Amino acid sequence: MAQGYFISFTTYGTWLHGTAKGKGTVDDDHNALGTPFVDASAERERQARDVMAQPPDNMSAAERAIVCKSIVE
Repeated sequence: MAQGYFISFTTYGTWLHGTAKGKGTVDDDHNALGTPFVDASAERERQARDVMAQPPDNMSAAERAIVCKSIVE
């Protein structure tokens, strides 16, 4: 039985394919256990940003607190 959970997510447009953040992203060609993440690529990140339907959704401190409280509850 699980002793705990690690819950992680991003909001719309804040972690695009091609980003150099962290270890990268996962797409249809990089989604099997043990396969590498998507390589960082400024061009791929730009393309992903160009097709976004709306601006990135960056949560405020108050919104992050609400999410944290909701998960803990």
